[in-house]
Amino acid sequence: MPTPGKREKPLVVVIGAGVVGLTTALLLQCNNYDVTVIASEFPKDETANPDYASPKA
Repeated sequence: MPTPGKREKPLVVVIGAGVVGLTTALLLQCNNYDVTVIASEFPKDETANPDYASPKA
């Protein structure tokens, strides 16, 4: 049983839900991290939307 106040997995906060932010969050989750993504806007429920990507991405 874990000690109260101690986390079994490290917690990481990713700021931004763009291509880089979501890829980072996915890779961290695959490497046993608890991840929270914070963003002002998330992609819509569409299969593809080229307008969502940043021109810098």
